Amino acid sequence: MPESLQRILDQIVGFWNGLDIIKKGTIGAVLVVVIIAFAAMGNYSKSPEKVLLYGDLSPQEYASITESLDAMGYGWSASGTDQIYVDGLKRQEIITKLAQDNLIPVGVEGWEIFN
Repeated sequence: MPESLQRILDQIVGFWNGLDIIKKGTIGAVLVVVIIAFAAMGNYSKSPEKVLLYGDLSPQEYASITESLDAMGYGWSASGTDQIYVDGLKRQEIITKLAQDNLIPVGVEGWEIFN
């Protein structure tokens, strides 16, 4: 190891050895919190973006579509009881399967389902 790096390492070790147990515990706890925060940010950033599948749904449409999504195994979230959000990468696939099951909400005409 180069001499300058060895000197820096020795200073860090000397500093660490000069700390009492409470200060070492505090530094350790802060490091654990920082690591957990970075892990949480990484996990959140890789989760798929949710996009609106359908909005302005009647309670009956909402219930039938969400039951169908559950049966097909797709993850979804809701805003109230009239909007359904799904993974943006799977939206078109979901719309196609719902159309095959004749679960297109009232007011959505023809090719509009793919917008």
